[in-house]
Amino acid sequence: MGTPAHVTSIAALRDFKNDLLIFGEEAGEAIVGADMEIRRTFDYLQDQIKLWQREIIKREREVGEAKVALNRKKIERIFGRKPDLTEEEKAYRKAKMRHEDAEKRVAKLRRWAPILQHAVTEYEGPARQLSTFLEVNLEKCIMQLERGIDALEQYVRVGMPGG
Repeated sequence: MGTPAHVTSIAALRDFKNDLLIFGEEAGEAIVGADMEIRRTFDYLQDQIKLWQREIIKREREVGEAKVALNRKKIERIFGRKPDLTEEEKAYRKAKMRHEDAEKRVAKLRRWAPILQHAVTEYEGPARQLSTFLEVNLEKCIMQLERGIDALEQYVRVGMPGG
């Protein structure tokens, strides 16, 4: 036979059972919320990659246009005039920098994808264990606790005068 229990409050056991039910509901909602947030984060990452890839194409065009404008000004030098290339060179450098910035952003976003996937993989194991516990074992624990509370209440009634 097991060791005897030293129960001082059946009400505390009822409170514990209720708190356990609340924990189960809140933990389940937290897992669902985390899963939704993970999906949103992956979607956001993919959207950002697509956005910056489109931006690379747009900025490549801007570089090309700036280069054409600069070359057009340089051609004027051939015909004897010495044109001021400052604005065109500045626009070309700026366009190249903006293009490089877009490429760096895509590269950085692509580096984040496997890091995020690794973090999600590390999360999924314990989350799955908790989810299984909540779906299967928590119900068993609560039922066992209810049986124990019922048994204690019957024991108390039997031990009372007139019980």
